[in-house]
Amino acid sequence: MPSLTWTDRPVRVLVVEDQRPVREAVSELFRLVHYEVLEADTLGRAVDLVDHADLVVLDLHLPDGNGLELLELVAEFEDPPAVVVVTGHATLDYAIRALHAGAHSFLLKPAQPDDLVMLAGRALEDRRRRRELLAWRDMVHALPSVVLAVDEAGDVAWCNAVAAAALGLPAEEIAGRPAAEFLAAAPTRPSGEGGDEEYRFFRPDGTAGFVEGRWVEVRGARALRLFVGRDLTHERRLARRLHASEVQAELNALVAGLVGELADPVTWLGANLDLLAGMLEEAESDRAEARELVAEARNGVDRVREQVRAIQAVVRDATDERMRLVDLREVVAPLVHAAGRDIDAGARVELVDPPGEDLRLLAQESRLASMTHALLRWSLERTPAGGIVQVELRREGDTVGLELRDGGPTLAGMGDEDGVLSPIDAASGGLSLASAHGVVAAHGGHMRLLPPLNWGMRLRVELPAAAT
Repeated sequence: MPSLTWTDRPVRVLVVEDQRPVREAVSELFRLVHYEVLEADTLGRAVDLVDHADLVVLDLHLPDGNGLELLELVAEFEDPPAVVVVTGHATLDYAIRALHAGAHSFLLKPAQPDDLVMLAGRALEDRRRRRELLAWRDMVHALPSVVLAVDEAGDVAWCNAVAAAALGLPAEEIAGRPAAEFLAAAPTRPSGEGGDEEYRFFRPDGTAGFVEGRWVEVRGARALRLFVGRDLTHERRLARRLHASEVQAELNALVAGLVGELADPVTWLGANLDLLAGMLEEAESDRAEARELVAEARNGVDRVREQVRAIQAVVRDATDERMRLVDLREVVAPLVHAAGRDIDAGARVELVDPPGEDLRLLAQESRLASMTHALLRWSLERTPAGGIVQVELRREGDTVGLELRDGGPTLAGMGDEDGVLSPIDAASGGLSLASAHGVVAAHGGHMRLLPPLNWGMRLRVELPAAAT
């Protein structure tokens, strides 16, 4: 038998029976087992009292209506009472309709006292478990973790809002479907020392998602397996974005270096060929063969120049992206937070973000991310192990940008000058800054090294802010 109290008060039983002798006998039976009893002889009276009951002992045949109407009413309650139907209408149809309407059990008159008390106890115990499960589910729904409950058949019993968001479906569409549709039978990464496993799944739009967590066995009104974990999808996308930005930065740096290596010698060679041609024109003797060689060399120079322009065009096409309104904070902050993990360096990164500043600009977001990643890498590589790189977001007048301050060795002779960070200037970082320099220039901004506040380096990027 369940506890005789319900929280801080006795269990209340509502006896709904139009026959007075039967109603009084049933009421006395429950008083003998120390339940608090409420009585109703009509459907209308039962409707008035049912809000106060934990258990309803219900006769279906009432003078002003059918007991099924009361069942339909309490089924709408957030916390409905348990209902045991006791009736002389011994038809299978009535029994089925009562159970479908939410009755816990169905008993025929004349009911044996022991049977009635036993069924009442079971109904109250099931209600107690249901309330505990609902309270527990409310707590689970408030968790920031992905939670899926899977029943013994392997179907999803329910999931919280975080899980629904991760899986890309409403919670009601996930419930009742095989859990294997979302979490494959075999994890993509087996559990390690912490016991967490990683699963890959596909959303309805075809995009891949990742969750990491563990299974927990729960025993209650029914056996459940809970998957509790976290959504890795955003983290994985960020990692891919960082990798793509790094590859793009390296490619752009390589191309910029190649262009620089080709352009300067070609310019030098062209100038010397022009000088040689002039000298030949002034010579007294006709040197047709020399002139022919000069012409062939000049043609070669022109072809190399065409190749250089073609390479530059390919890089521009590969990184072509429409300008749109971008919040610099939303681009830089996740890259700064991930830099310590994704860039192998002994230093750590701090973000200085002035609250309330409008940091929007018209930009190509992927190239802005590539620039930030290249600058973080460049600065971390120059900062001693255990040092700190500060990344300060800035708004000054009609410009937005960032300033990197690190504890690396001071570069002698670097004043407050624009243009020192040319793509092929080895003194200021060489090819590692080529892509960043190109992105800043493409957005109409500039990048410069400033005198150190004490020691180390300060690198500032300034870009045109969006018009307000």
